Parts: sequence; structure tokens; C-alpha cells
Amino acid sequence: MMNFFKIFTTLALILSVSSGFAQQKSNTTSIPLDIDADFLYLPISCEANYRLVRVVDENGVEVFCEPVMLASGKGQWFAPINVSSQKGRKLSVEFDNKDFIGEPIILLSDSVFSRDYSKDKGRPRYHISATNGALGSSSGLFFFEGKYYAYTLQNPKGMSMLGRFQLALWESADLVNWKTVDSASILKTKIVSPASAYVDNSNKSGLFSTKGKGIIFAASNEFNKTFLASAERVDDIKLVDDGKPVLEGEGKWPFLFYDKDSGLWTIVRTESNDGGKTNFVAIYVSKDLRKWEFVNKAFEGIANTNVNMASVGVVGADNQKKWVLLAGDGSYVVGDFDGKTFKQISKKPLQIFAGLVSFVQAWSNMPNSNLVATATLIQPLPVMLHIKQHFVNTLSLPWQLDLVRVIGGEFQLRASVPSQVMEHIGFHKDAVGGDMFFRSNTFVLPEAYGNYCMYRGTFEVDNTSSVSFEVGTAVFGYDLDSHKFFMRRLLKDIASWDAPVKRSLKIIPHKTFVDSYSAEMVWVSGDIVLMMGDSFLNPEQTIKVGAAGVVRVSQLDMFPIFKNKIKTLRNATIKVLHPKSEQTQEQSK
Repeated sequence: MMNFFKIFTTLALILSVSSGFAQQKSNTTSIPLDIDADFLYLPISCEANYRLVRVVDENGVEVFCEPVMLASGKGQWFAPINVSSQKGRKLSVEFDNKDFIGEPIILLSDSVFSRDYSKDKGRPRYHISATNGALGSSSGLFFFEGKYYAYTLQNPKGMSMLGRFQLALWESADLVNWKTVDSASILKTKIVSPASAYVDNSNKSGLFSTKGKGIIFAASNEFNKTFLASAERVDDIKLVDDGKPVLEGEGKWPFLFYDKDSGLWTIVRTESNDGGKTNFVAIYVSKDLRKWEFVNKAFEGIANTNVNMASVGVVGADNQKKWVLLAGDGSYVVGDFDGKTFKQISKKPLQIFAGLVSFVQAWSNMPNSNLVATATLIQPLPVMLHIKQHFVNTLSLPWQLDLVRVIGGEFQLRASVPSQVMEHIGFHKDAVGGDMFFRSNTFVLPEAYGNYCMYRGTFEVDNTSSVSFEVGTAVFGYDLDSHKFFMRRLLKDIASWDAPVKRSLKIIPHKTFVDSYSAEMVWVSGDIVLMMGDSFLNPEQTIKVGAAGVVRVSQLDMFPIFKNKIKTLRNATIKVLHPKSEQTQEQSK
């Protein structure tokens, strides 16, 4: 894709470096550049060591300073740095040259680098991952003008959480097939920390003119002050009031929505008491998005993470709705909300997502007004570096969350896979090869192997204290004695979580979605989703079932997940199998 770059600038730079214009002072290399483009591209490799890279002007003022996995030559990929404000000036790229062999090829361009990431070896098939480098949190998930969009934060300059993150945008027509939206304006945005997005379809905000609708973003600046941005086109984000903070005080991860019952804009964000010792959810309301009023403190004791707020209908109860505060670690509480005050009715927080997850975020403007949420799955950096992948971390599947009322009167969430994803799941095949019956052991299921699929089955238990389902290195389990779900990586315990209800079960249903490097397992009736980010590195690796006590596995089906919808594939097959004359006869009926 070299046509995107100013080749003459690149060649001049390479010739200058090779002729000795790179100045070395002690252990520092300095490469001077004439900036005539918006972006400076550094070569990066996941096999390179981190080293501090500085970009300074002629007076030594820093334009950029971060740890970077700087590579010699072209590296594996190029990471952009926005230098648009420095056009027409001279800058220098400085880095520690200890143990650095060769010279980095540095590019300048007004364009953004683009390619088809879906063809990368090992790239997840139906999960969003970083294009290059480390994926941070989602920063705006929404449905707009017939398509699904996912903003993510990522650090293309390395594979860890070190350094400054920037926005990337993914687009899908079906929540399964994702492609990147490449835009220079996205790379220039001021949103560099986790944000939320709200789709304003009727221009209640008054921010939109051309289309009369758009997206509003709520984000935090480097001082944890909340500011707003807007976009009529998904690839063109503009600051509202030049990014002036709209809320007093510090608060992280603002989540914005419009409450149609009260007619008020609402922001919920995580704030701290006692010098950061305890956290709570702060609720603010506004009539015009400019003057805000603090009205309530809720979900006291929330972890140091983000929070989402949504109104959810109760399954089986016409017109009954409750409000849910859903935290980024997968915990939640249910309550009533009158437009200003949230009254918690949950006895304690419960867990709907668990495992190696962070920054659970709700989608905006979903069809049928369903509550759908996606988590960030954390992958172990050493594993990804060992297999020489140039991306780490991924977003989970979108999970639909419904509210039910259980025996005893408590309201709880249940998770299921949205219909948009289920439309891509094919016909099953038996993955057991006959009944398996064993006691206190772990067995390989002979016909169960492969990823890019869903496994659906049941455990039949009797005098059993625990059962587990092993996918690669991930062990997902349920302890029937303590009514706890648990997760291990190989033999190392990760954590356990209370079941939302204590069930006396003889048959335990489950589903597991397996992609490259990730697995998500939903238990019983959607009681909890356990997630692991590095569970399936080998596509031929088998599935195992374990138990302490007696277990029988008579049903485990494997369903392939296709890029096309099953209805589309079936119709295509019908057209191929039916002679043309028969098709014509059918159409004339």
C-alpha cells in the first residue's frame, strides 16, 4: 500500500540516514525530519524491545514521548503519530539505541494505512481485535443508519497498556463480519480515553443540522474532566464547545443517554470517596447538555471501572420495567429510577459476565431497544508474543441481556446470544460420538475439536460436586455444592463467582463460543457468561470434560459459525440444486 505514502519523502529520509545524518549522542540516536504531512509513521515489531521514543521540535520541546516497540527497517507494521500541527516545521525523532541494530524506516503521509486485516493468520473470525498492537476498551458501540459500529481504543505502538491510545473504528452489517473504517480524522480526534456513544435519532440535542441526527460522545480528558463530542458522519468527530468540560470535579468513564420519561439528558460516571478508597456511581442530569446538576449517588462500592445505565423490560411482565446499573467488571444492580434518583432493590451486586474481562459497555440504539453489552477480553501478552501475533486483546461477542423475576421476587439479568449472531450458526454435528459416563476424572471428547464454532450440550449429574468444560487452556466450571461458578487457566485458579440462584440441578445446560484465542461459555439459563482470552491456540486441540463425582455426557453438538447467514447459504444451495426450469416453474406459481 506504498501509494498512500509520499515515496519521495521516504527515499530522501532513507538516503539521509544512510549517509550519516542520523546524529548519535552517547546512547541516543536523533533523526531530523522536515514535516510536510499530517502523520509520522514509526516501524513497529512485536519482537522488538520497548524503548523510549521522543519527537521534539528545534527548541527541544516534546511533541511525543512514549515507550515504543521500535523496529529496525520496516518492522511488522507502521504506527501513526499525529504531527499535523507541526506542518512546515523541523522535528527530530530521538530514541535509545542500546542493543538497537540497523536503522528504522520512518514514513510521512497525509493518508492512513489501510489493508484487509481479516486475512491475517490467526485473526479472530467473529470478534473485534486491534488492527495492530494492543486493544484497550471499547469507546462507543452503536447501531446507526443500518449498520453496527464499534469504536475501540488501541495502542498501535506496542503490545501492552503502556503509552497513549487512539481511536479505531469497526463496521459491520450483521455483528459477525467486521471491517475497519479508515479515516485520518479519526486519528486526529481528542478522544484518547474510554468514551461512550449515544445515537440521537431525532436531534433532541440540537447538535445536528444536515441529517438531523447523529452520535454524541461523552469522554474524559487527561484531568478526568468530562467533555462531549459529536458526529453526523461516523468518521468525522467534532468537539462540542471546543472540548470544554461540562461537569465539575473529577469522574471517570462517563456514560451518556437521554431519558425520554423525564425529558432529561443523563450522565453516569464513576467517582471516589475518601481520597479514592471507595467508589460510587454519580448521576447528573441536564435539559440542554450544557448545564448539569448532580442529583444522586448510587452503586456504592463499585469497582474502579466504568458503569452503564439502562431501562430494561421484565420478561413475562407487560409494561414492567426496571433500571440496571451494569459495571465494567460484569457486576450489576437493579433498581428504580425516577429521572433523578436511583433506588437500588438488589440485595447485593450480582455477576453476569466474569473471567478475564474489563470495560463492559452497552450498545446504543439497538434494534427492538434490546440491552446488548460487549466486554473487553484480556489476553496474556507473553502468549501472543510467543506466537508472534501483532495484536493482543479482543472484544467479546455482543450479549443480549434480559431481566427476569426469580422465585423470591428478586430481579436478575440473563444473557443470551443476539439473533443477529444466531443467524450465522449452521447445522450441528455430534461432538461426543456416543454416551460418556465417568466418575471423578477428566476425559477428552473424541469428536469435539476445532474453533470458529459453538458447542451446545448438557451435563447429567448425580452425586456430583463439580463439573468443568475445558477449551484449550481455559477451564470453565460449576461447583454444585457451593453454588459457585469458577474458572482456571490450566491448573491455576483465576476466581469463582456465586450463582445468581441456588438451583438443585440434575441436568446442566451450557453453550460455548470458540474463536481464535478466545472462548465464552454461558451456563444454565444464561445465569453467567465466563470468558477467557487465550483458550484455543491450536485449531486441532480437543475439548475435555471433567467432574468430581458422577457425570454423563450424552449430548454435545458442534455448530459451525459461518460468515454468511444460514438463510443466505440455504437459498444459494436451493438455486444450485434446482434445475433452471424448476426454478422458473416455482417462480411462476
